[in-house]
Amino acid sequence: MILDALARMNALLDGLKPRARRAFLLSRLEGLPYTGIGVRLGVSLSTVAKDMALALRHCYQLLMDDDLLCRPGAGRDEAWRNPAW
Repeated sequence: MILDALARMNALLDGLKPRARRAFLLSRLEGLPYTGIGVRLGVSLSTVAKDMALALRHCYQLLMDDDLLCRPGAGRDEAWRNPAW
């Protein structure tokens, strides 16, 4: 189950710039705050924020394209506003 989740995460992150991918993984898997990520990667806080926004937007778009965030039969906007499925 954990390996499946990691494989899915890896697939979602394909196509990201390496630094954005690393920032996302440091945040989500290691729980580092943006300041810690900046120190680890040697970049500014602003750069970390931009990389995280890029990574999150990338993942969200892929999930929306695959309708993974929507319940069956619901429009995308409706499912996002009312996720009680």
